[in-house]
Amino acid sequence: MNKGGLLGGTLEIIQEEVEKGAKAVGQQVVGSKAKAQAGTSQQPKQSQDKSQTKAFVKDLYGGEKPPISPEEVQQKQAEDKQKEEFLRQRLHSEYYQQLTNPPKPKEERPAEKVEKEKKLEMKELEQKEAKKPPPLAAQRAAQKVEKFRGVSG
Repeated sequence: MNKGGLLGGTLEIIQEEVEKGAKAVGQQVVGSKAKAQAGTSQQPKQSQDKSQTKAFVKDLYGGEKPPISPEEVQQKQAEDKQKEEFLRQRLHSEYYQQLTNPPKPKEERPAEKVEKEKKLEMKELEQKEAKKPPPLAAQRAAQKVEKFRGVSG
């Protein structure tokens, strides 16, 4: 890994390439101006253009970063390794272990199974009885009492 890890190294490379490109563009601009103004002095303008491009690049990318000490680099690498190892163990325990050794469903003891079956049968019987209409004799007796027969009886 580079100074600031993979991302930091990539950013440094990109910044160097941008500076090279800015220098090349600055030289092309200076060269075209020099051709247009053949009689004037070119050195002060070149230094001004270079300083302007450097200032532009610094403003664009936030300037130069402070140098990172080797101890900080080692500490960051150690932290990254710890994180990788933790994630590797977590992935192994959560994913691969379950693929190779799927969790077994808990088996009930036979006595518990019998009890559950009895409870289910009782519930089913209660539901069936609740759905059945009352016996015909009970229905007629209820209707006989409830009927309003009037005064004649």
